[in-house]
Amino acid sequence: MESITVRIESLGYGGAGVARVEGRVVFVPYSAPGDTLRVRVVEDRGSYLKAEMLEILEPGPRRREPRCRHFGRCGGCTWQHVAYADQLAAKEAILRESVRRIGGAEPTISPIVASPAEWGYRTRTRLRLEESGVLGYLAAGTNSLVEVEECPILDPRLSERIPQLRSQYSGGLHRSLSGSPARAARAAGGGRAGPEAPPAAELSLEVDERGELSASFSSPVEPEEAGGLGFAQANRGINRRLQELVRGCIEESAGASPTLLDLYCGDGNLSLPLVERAGRIVGFDSSEAAIRRARRRAAEMGASRADYRCAAVEASRGAIQGLAKESDCLILDPPRRGLKELAGFIAALGVPLVLYVSCAPPALARDLRAFESAGYRIEQLQPLDMFPQSYHLETIAVLTRRA
Repeated sequence: MESITVRIESLGYGGAGVARVEGRVVFVPYSAPGDTLRVRVVEDRGSYLKAEMLEILEPGPRRREPRCRHFGRCGGCTWQHVAYADQLAAKEAILRESVRRIGGAEPTISPIVASPAEWGYRTRTRLRLEESGVLGYLAAGTNSLVEVEECPILDPRLSERIPQLRSQYSGGLHRSLSGSPARAARAAGGGRAGPEAPPAAELSLEVDERGELSASFSSPVEPEEAGGLGFAQANRGINRRLQELVRGCIEESAGASPTLLDLYCGDGNLSLPLVERAGRIVGFDSSEAAIRRARRRAAEMGASRADYRCAAVEASRGAIQGLAKESDCLILDPPRRGLKELAGFIAALGVPLVLYVSCAPPALARDLRAFESAGYRIEQLQPLDMFPQSYHLETIAVLTRRA
């Protein structure tokens, strides 16, 4: 198809820039607001077009040089080329438009909470490791591996390990592990032993709050469940702010010694910090790794009133219905896909206060419809920038039952 000239108006969910040509939307990856571009249409979806950039005719005022040499090939970041203040503004706009268009609501949206660090904020990551020894991240929208030498959004203590790991596996995975099954994991984790890697694996790396590195191998699976370290938030600065917001809402609205029901609880990230205030905490999550971690953390804190159960929410409806009758607050932190078919069931539980944490504005907007239909009011939407340099956005929705 012949090239066309477009001017980028805004950034959309998914990361691409948005232009309009003859009444149709055109999505252009790696573009910035204000860019004038020559593009080629690669896909016609009827109501909108997908295009690839051929030439920047005039860069927009929001464009900047990306920091990472792998930007544009690695699928981890989509907005390194956009000034950070404009990333934040775009995320607020995406949340507002999602809630209006998909959710049919126009609640008050609080100003976005910026990340304390724009770079070097990720304290955990998963690198794909091929049998040949190639180590890196997947290219956007593909299963092709991009071998990386650095990652500027990682905590520097993790990023500086990448060259060492590439050297470790340069002769191939099996050769690097020969004679010592845990040698590679020890190298990755700075001395802590880990399990032997399978022929094709994901290498999960984490640096904890004490600065200690750990590593584990797992087979590639869905992102929400991947890695022997279990799911946890990667940006500790924003995660602490999220925990403070949850605590503040519960202290203000849930009364003394509230009973908390925590669905998709992970390792107890949002409920365990409340253990001294809560009368009882019951959490559900399908990840064995996350629940093991939650139980271990609860035991270390002496939290005898915290009960974390390894069970899928959809398979635990009866137990959840019974617990909901006694609960003062429901905490939700589902995977990126949201609640989907469970939204009506969970909204009908009727827990007085609901704190719904989402990492996908379209899924959140869709699920909020079910809560409003069940008699809930959206008291607050608070976006937080958990993932600078990407289009992903964390939001906490505060919902209360109408009288």
